[in-house]
Amino acid sequence: PEPVPWCRGTLRLRAAGAVDEDGHYSPRLAKVLSDGQRAGKLSRQETASMLPALALHVKPEHRVLELCAAPGSKTLQLLDMMHQQDEVPSGLLVANDTKPGRLRKLV
Repeated sequence: PEPVPWCRGTLRLRAAGAVDEDGHYSPRLAKVLSDGQRAGKLSRQETASMLPALALHVKPEHRVLELCAAPGSKTLQLLDMMHQQDEVPSGLLVANDTKPGRLRKLV
């Protein structure tokens, strides 16, 4: 993994063998990533999906309404941004999605 310079604490997989010609992870890597995500040790997100939250410059006291929240990676990123300090944030994050089928994927 290599750091994403414009997003603090973020790593990107760019190894030649990380994905096959169809864009899928190797079975072994997919298991490691899935296990890590289920355990709460990592969160997977496309780098392009990181941009909206960064552009908002969310602070702990902000009130954020996210209406395209599924599957939840941007929501988790926003929560992380709101929890940058040691205190409990005074703001609020409401996450929803306009497409009912996508709501099942919301973390």
